[in-house]
Amino acid sequence: MAVRNAGLLVALAIVAASGACARPPMRGDRLAPSYGEALYLAHCMACHGATGAGDGPRAATLSVVPPDLREIAQRNGGSYPLGAVERIIAGRAAVSGHSREGMPVWGDLLLEPGDGYAVKTAEEKVTHLARYLATRQKAPRAR
Repeated sequence: MAVRNAGLLVALAIVAASGACARPPMRGDRLAPSYGEALYLAHCMACHGATGAGDGPRAATLSVVPPDLREIAQRNGGSYPLGAVERIIAGRAAVSGHSREGMPVWGDLLLEPGDGYAVKTAEEKVTHLARYLATRQKAPRAR
């Protein structure tokens, strides 16, 4: 029993040290603007790349090519669909590549023990990710 508990304590210490349970950076009573970027770099960059171009280090290993996240507004007639992007990230919208082999459902994966597995906190993280992606959009194409 003591050996099992020691193993559990080591596992919890590793998770805590990895930052998986880290609280978001705060500025007063609000999340710092860089929080969305920090979430992106931690959870999305491996597949979508540092700039969102779909060229992350894992992209070549995927069965579905990650889209260029900088072109979401262009693909939506020039308007960034914040609510739709939130639903995609959270896994509430069916999108090609979002499956067991594709993009993880971050709405579930953002539930963390450090947040008490609070659904509201996970939803806020999804919103910060979607708002960050809005800032990364390419300028509209000239017609």
